[in-house]
Amino acid sequence: MPRAGRELKHLPRVPDPDIRERYALRTSDGRDFLGVNSSDAHIERVSDSENAWQFHTHERAVEAAIAINEVFEEAVDVVRLH
Repeated sequence: MPRAGRELKHLPRVPDPDIRERYALRTSDGRDFLGVNSSDAHIERVSDSENAWQFHTHERAVEAAIAINEVFEEAVDVVRLH
């Protein structure tokens, strides 16, 4: 998914279980979420929303989706997690 030599500079924060509002990025085909690999911090596809890159505000999730679209040239959807 990432193009050689291009990475996002802002990595996700660890989700806080006390915050109720959570959003994630879903691939445009709707099959996977985007997560961050714990060993090399690269963005990767994950099948489970619990392993997805999670955001506490809709605005921050949208900012990340826009950045991913610009860097990786791949559209992603912002979804609210329940």
